[in-house]
Amino acid sequence: MSVATQTEELTRPRSNPLPTAGFISVCGLFVYSFLFKFPLTPFLRDADQSIFIYEAERMLNGDVMYRDFFQFTFPGTQAFYAGLFSIFGVRYWIVAVVTLVIALVTAWLMVKIAERFLPSPLTYFPALLYIFFGFRWFGLDGSHRMFSPIFVLLAILLLMRSRSVLSLIATGVCLGLCSFFTQQRGFVVFAAIVAFLFVERIYESNSWSVFLKRSAIIGTSFAASLILLMAPFVVAAGFETFFAAAFVYPAKYYSYGHPNSFGIFFIDLQKAFTVTNIPDIIELGPVVFHDFVVPLASPVVLLWFLFKRRLLDWQIWQYPVLVALVGMFLTLSTTAPNQFRLFQISGPSLIALVWLFQRAIDSKAIKNKIMAAVSAVVLLLAAAQAIRVQTYWQTVPLDTPSGHVAAIESPLSRRYEWLLKNTKPGDYIFEVYEPFVYLPLGLKNPTRFGQIWPNGYTRPEQIEEVIRDLTARPPQFILWDNAYLPTGNPREEGDHTGPLADFVHANYRPVGEIYEMDGRPVQVWEKIE
Repeated sequence: MSVATQTEELTRPRSNPLPTAGFISVCGLFVYSFLFKFPLTPFLRDADQSIFIYEAERMLNGDVMYRDFFQFTFPGTQAFYAGLFSIFGVRYWIVAVVTLVIALVTAWLMVKIAERFLPSPLTYFPALLYIFFGFRWFGLDGSHRMFSPIFVLLAILLLMRSRSVLSLIATGVCLGLCSFFTQQRGFVVFAAIVAFLFVERIYESNSWSVFLKRSAIIGTSFAASLILLMAPFVVAAGFETFFAAAFVYPAKYYSYGHPNSFGIFFIDLQKAFTVTNIPDIIELGPVVFHDFVVPLASPVVLLWFLFKRRLLDWQIWQYPVLVALVGMFLTLSTTAPNQFRLFQISGPSLIALVWLFQRAIDSKAIKNKIMAAVSAVVLLLAAAQAIRVQTYWQTVPLDTPSGHVAAIESPLSRRYEWLLKNTKPGDYIFEVYEPFVYLPLGLKNPTRFGQIWPNGYTRPEQIEEVIRDLTARPPQFILWDNAYLPTGNPREEGDHTGPLADFVHANYRPVGEIYEMDGRPVQVWEKIE
């Protein structure tokens, strides 16, 4: 095949856009039903996204990331939300709209990639599983882990379309953007792409110079774009402060947080199998699917290719190999795997899984029947879930400084109600566990730290700094976890929260009810006058 013919093959259009537009519209309606109480009220949710919108507001108000508040991720998510807040104001609906757009863009990219090597209607099947058999449980989060896969998929698509210099540069820029949101993922996907280019060199009889040139173009544009994106934040914070926060801290202490170690896989799996209510029992299917089935798809594709490599047509296998390499590298680099984090990177592996399905079954009629049956079950389940959310869930309407929201009725919604009655926008309050209440209620954190955990994740020097900040700017209220015990009480190894508990017990008193949060007793404590 000549270079011109190959380029034409890589770039020629594959589908009618109307069915894709219809499919994406249905995906949007489904995801919308979990983000907004019809017609337009966003659901208030305590999730990881709260960390990033809280920090985005701090950036908007002039704080410098790493210097004025502690964070170890790269600043893409915070900068993105800060930009939106500067345009639309600090409104809670923004995070819901962003989550919706993430879902739609991800689904569209999955369809466009699948079109390169899957027959219709299987081209829609990976995205259908992603949206309707995963997103409702594991994807309703507008944090960095949901942004970066968009650029992973875009890099794959660009590499599929062309090997021109411009396309290779654009691929590298996508990797830079990917790491701007989740720092390690751009590097992981770059390694996967280099591995693919190496295999391609063998099968297309390219010279080493072609392989090295393509790898160098992608790597250089990746590095240059990431450096340009990061430079303003590094300069503002100072290189030493940035390096200590973004590299030294996660390398030494990130895994001490129980959700951030490999053991979370077994902890969350055990929780999934000990549920008793019907909605959580239904969730067992997606948990098992994303914990076991999807991660195995990419290695199976690559093993099949490895054992049959001398008999296979590279023109048929090149795209599955690319997708499977990226999927496997992403899976292996997930140091804290559970259904949530495995779902977030599942796009390439889902495409590989559907490709395996269509290759393993020769009969088109059987394939269509299986696909139709699975699609029907998944869509019916999804429709039932969406209807249940809109009709069965009891919500509490709240008029907050960030706009009108609907909180799911629970002990946690009552803490929002209490704070709305007893604080005003701009008040200092310290929320010890995670920064959920600040942005919705227009409140301020008097410290540099948004998360204090009773393990090695929170360092003794961080506790000392929090106490200094609380002494310098004492808030009227602290949202305290009563399980954080004063010094001298029995505590787990690595728990450094004792001095902070001593400070709270000496200067504050509990008021109001105890709110149950993931099994932990959270309560408002008021300053003793």
